[in-house]
Amino acid sequence: MRIGYLGPTGTFTHVACQKAIDIRYPSASELVPFGSLGQLFDALHSGNTDAIFTPIENSIEGPVNQVFDGLIHSKKACIDFMITTPIKQSLLSFNPAIQPHDISTIISMPHAIAQCYTYIKAHCPNATIHHAPSTSGAVPMIDALSLPKASSVVIGHAGISNFFPIHVVEENIHDQKENTTQFGMILPKPATESHYNDPKASCMLAFSPLKDTPGSLLDVLAIFKHHQINLTKILSRPEKSSMGTYVFFIEFGTFGMTLPLTELFDTMNHQCLYFQPLGIYSNHYD
Repeated sequence: MRIGYLGPTGTFTHVACQKAIDIRYPSASELVPFGSLGQLFDALHSGNTDAIFTPIENSIEGPVNQVFDGLIHSKKACIDFMITTPIKQSLLSFNPAIQPHDISTIISMPHAIAQCYTYIKAHCPNATIHHAPSTSGAVPMIDALSLPKASSVVIGHAGISNFFPIHVVEENIHDQKENTTQFGMILPKPATESHYNDPKASCMLAFSPLKDTPGSLLDVLAIFKHHQINLTKILSRPEKSSMGTYVFFIEFGTFGMTLPLTELFDTMNHQCLYFQPLGIYSNHYD
């Protein structure tokens, strides 16, 4: 099984992917890093990978919009497994003796910078910030941008030090200590009911109501209330073809449902302009 993930090695996605493989895909044989989410979905569509592993949503910064866009613009990509892991940001530097007040440059991906805003403001408010495509991808940028190694730092997973000659200077510098990210394994196959009776099972759907009129969204959500189905996630994304048109995403637990999913899908098909199941999967919490 060839699995693509948002790389390079040492990112939170890489670490979470290894955990997901241990839990659900013990026969997985090859992990392939990709430089962007767009490249990941291209690899899935072309058959270059058997699956892709991506961040789905962060408890602080919210959903990863490009992933949700990728799911609805693909007619066959479906979520097969979810894992939620703690995100513990660390300060790393080539200089193990660096002090926060000596930091001249901070490099990391935008989400990681935002998650450590209070720490940065308090300890190194005058540091120049550079955005990187990933946390571990920030390390080679120090040389690429000719930045001073003695006063430059990277924010990311402490495990980055396992792949680069860089030192962990300080751990747990993120603002919210309950910081978690939900990651998903996405396969090129239609949604099935393989996890239907799993107590941790969930289903995600994408839809647009039939028309832009008062109560059109409520009419769809009323289906779930009528059948006592609890929604665990709801969000929206612009449909992109016209202003004011949205695609809604909902997640709900399937365990104990009395309404067959096939019947639920058929009902929604008749009440939605657009409808697409995005996966039935087990939710694991690390």
